[in-house]
Amino acid sequence: MKLNKSNFFKNKMMIYFAIILLIALSVFSIKEYLDYRSQAKKVYFANEIVKLPDFELKINKTELKPVDLPFEENVVKKYGNMDKQENCKMLSDTVGPYTDFEQAFIDSGGSLLRNSPLYDCELRNKARNEIKKYSEEHQQIVIDYVIQAFGNVDTSKLKITLLPDSGRDVEESVFTDNPFIWFGSYNPYFQDSLEGNINTGISRTGYVYTDVRKTEKVIDIIVNYEKDGEINTKLVRINL
Repeated sequence: MKLNKSNFFKNKMMIYFAIILLIALSVFSIKEYLDYRSQAKKVYFANEIVKLPDFELKINKTELKPVDLPFEENVVKKYGNMDKQENCKMLSDTVGPYTDFEQAFIDSGGSLLRNSPLYDCELRNKARNEIKKYSEEHQQIVIDYVIQAFGNVDTSKLKITLLPDSGRDVEESVFTDNPFIWFGSYNPYFQDSLEGNINTGISRTGYVYTDVRKTEKVIDIIVNYEKDGEINTKLVRINL
């Protein structure tokens, strides 16, 4: 039986084409995978666009400012500002008699613990020293960002956290052990709410701030977004 040279040639070319196509697809798939791994491990910087499923995020501005401690006006008016020590020497070291209201509270079964005027005054001065030291050693960083949605973004699945190079928890409250710190315990971390979903084509701005130590030189913004049961994480690095 004679071979049809034309068909043989066509079949041979089809086999060659299939092999070339298979190799090309394999190379493309490997490159795509490597690009994916590279993007997953990439450290972004403030001027770069961070891509996640459904949206892009970009840092618009970062600003360093003095710490903003929330002093209560009525407490400052009563005891004076934090930058001036009280003169405690003339105050009594004994606890005075209970007021009628305090005595009635005790008589009703209540428990009341009071300090002497001298002890409380010294606590207030100790608080002044702690506030002064904290203000000298820390500064506030404010980070403004914008989200541009190219899909419907479920903001309940989006979480933005901050991590300085020291590794400490920036959301932890401070001044928790002194009752005369002028504002109770203080949590320096705040992130505004994005308030609901972001639909395709919509952009929305947000901000987050916290206090950083002046010895800390880098703070990372960690962006986590859950999509289809998978948590996608990106890291943006800010040099302080």
